[in-house]
Amino acid sequence: MALIQDSHAALNQSNGGKPAATDFAPLRRIDFHAMGTRCLMVKAVWDINEHVSVDATLEKYIMNGRDSITSSSAYVDANVITVGIRLWL
Repeated sequence: MALIQDSHAALNQSNGGKPAATDFAPLRRIDFHAMGTRCLMVKAVWDINEHVSVDATLEKYIMNGRDSITSSSAYVDANVITVGIRLWL
């Protein structure tokens, strides 16, 4: 541990007390141009009478990479449930 702290102190001294670029973890990013996106949706509407209707929607968003480098865990998936009621007075 002391060896690591000493090496960081030496790097900081050589940089005028500022952290060196090697002191930080490498940044990760997703290239959104190299991904595929799909959305699956199911919607149901029930007209109870001429004044009341109920609807429900289930949406599934799926993203995946088009390259063989990026891990699939870097892309998000989402489930969205929407329920509504409409009253016509």
